[in-house]
Amino acid sequence: MSVIIVGAPDDDVLRGRMTALAEAHRRREAFFGASHGPGGVSAAHVLCAASAGPVPDADWVPAPRVLDAALSGPSWGEKVDAKHRKAIRRIPGAIIRFPLEDGGTVATFITDWSPLPGACAIAVHPGHPLATGEGFTGRYARHPLTGDLIGVWTAGWVRPDFGTGAVVVNPAHSDQDLDFARRTGLPIRFALADRPPTGDPGTWPSPPVVKRGVTRAGQPFDEAARHYLDELRAHGHAEPAELPHLTKRHPNPELLRTLIADPHATVITTADAIGKDLLWARVALAGLGRVATPRIVTDIPAHKPQQVEAAIRNVAKKEPGEPDHRLLKALETGDFTAAFTTLRSTEDRTSAETAVKVLFGAEVLAP
Repeated sequence: MSVIIVGAPDDDVLRGRMTALAEAHRRREAFFGASHGPGGVSAAHVLCAASAGPVPDADWVPAPRVLDAALSGPSWGEKVDAKHRKAIRRIPGAIIRFPLEDGGTVATFITDWSPLPGACAIAVHPGHPLATGEGFTGRYARHPLTGDLIGVWTAGWVRPDFGTGAVVVNPAHSDQDLDFARRTGLPIRFALADRPPTGDPGTWPSPPVVKRGVTRAGQPFDEAARHYLDELRAHGHAEPAELPHLTKRHPNPELLRTLIADPHATVITTADAIGKDLLWARVALAGLGRVATPRIVTDIPAHKPQQVEAAIRNVAKKEPGEPDHRLLKALETGDFTAAFTTLRSTEDRTSAETAVKVLFGAEVLAP
């Protein structure tokens, strides 16, 4: 079974403890023969990892379905799972489907639909099924509130990892959309304004108007949003949704390749790396269609090696007694914190010698 150290220790003391703990786990595996038991690394595992090809890097963007798959698989431990759920935040919004003129629909994800009647286009990321290269795709969709025909565009700024990879373009109510409209010549239509516009130029709004204002009929933006969603849901065009989103990416190719080769590897990690390196590896595995259940060790014992060696020597001088099953179990399961605690209270020379072989090597108590 593989053992890998992940993270950047704050100081040399922690680095030394992590190194010693990794070595202890390697000795444990060798002593108990876990490398040939369930979850061990076989030649087939290694060959599979070597032939897996390129692994996801910082340029790879996980889709929401991959993030969901990463968190719905086997647990990596309660604490680790909790950190990963927190790191993958869920964004509230709505899925709104626009019927395509030539059949089918395009699903968009939107967080503020109060100015939806002013939408003038749909933009999809370059890898979307409707994309045909940067610019206008030549296809049109029906606006589900107005029946207007609006064009479908391919735009590099649309992120495939956010929502559905297709967004509503509403230039009067978004800085990014406004810039896109000015570059492409799209109309800029106001669905909201600080007050209903009239023929008086002094009442004409200036873009963008974001999460404020009233409709042309004087309805407040939040009431309008509720009304629009109710109408869209009633006709099967929309439903509320909370989609997962990963804000930062921390690729660690070595960790990922280790978990591909050995899904049950032992990972000695700093607390900081759990929500970074380990989370990215978990998401990347989901993207590759793989599952791993690593043993993750974050509770690094604070004992100095000299203190532990002294404790072992003192135990070894005592008369043999009944085998200390708690110590053996702690060593076999890899719970070294429990092993250190038990070691100080045991009176069994056999258990002490086992601990020495696994933790420090048989030569420590050599006569």
